[in-house]
Amino acid sequence: MNMEIFDFIGKISFAVLIAFGLIQYSSKKIFENYLLKRIENHKSNLERINISHEIQFASLHKERAIVIRELYQKLFDYKLVVIQFFNMNLDPKNEKLDLEIRINEWTITAPEFSTYFHKNRIYFSKELCEIIDNLINQLDVINKETQTFLRSFQLLEEQIQAIHSKDKRFIELKNKVNYYLKKDIEKISLNLEQEFRKILGVI
Repeated sequence: MNMEIFDFIGKISFAVLIAFGLIQYSSKKIFENYLLKRIENHKSNLERINISHEIQFASLHKERAIVIRELYQKLFDYKLVVIQFFNMNLDPKNEKLDLEIRINEWTITAPEFSTYFHKNRIYFSKELCEIIDNLINQLDVINKETQTFLRSFQLLEEQIQAIHSKDKRFIELKNKVNYYLKKDIEKISLNLEQEFRKILGVI
């Protein structure tokens, strides 16, 4: 009788151990599957975030390329207008109109360049911003000095005559412009070219 009881207890204990083992194994598998799913979901979320960031970065990269190109073109236009103004080869058929056109072009081009730069300065390095700020300030001074020079004459014909006769004040203004064209504009143009080429991946 006792042997049967011990045998029964032994069988129950064995069954309990097996059941406990199965439960433990099943629990482990369930937990592992849960972890795997969580990891996969986390990886999927990270991939989505990464793709989103890549898209945003690519978009900003594209925006910066557009800004650099536009600023470069506006700088070129500004430079051309200033050069044409101080290298006065006025149209002999209508010198008055030609001078008025050149003054008007400078009046329009200068603030266009300055405004566009200040709206987008976040895209440029601190060093480049300082150079462009200096250029804008210096050319603004020259612009005002040029206006003062022209207003010192009552008639447009007198302005033209002073330019043709190479008035000392006009020559001084021209020399100032040439200095900043070489000192700053060339440096800015080169910097913008390099930054644009980096974005294109051709450097």
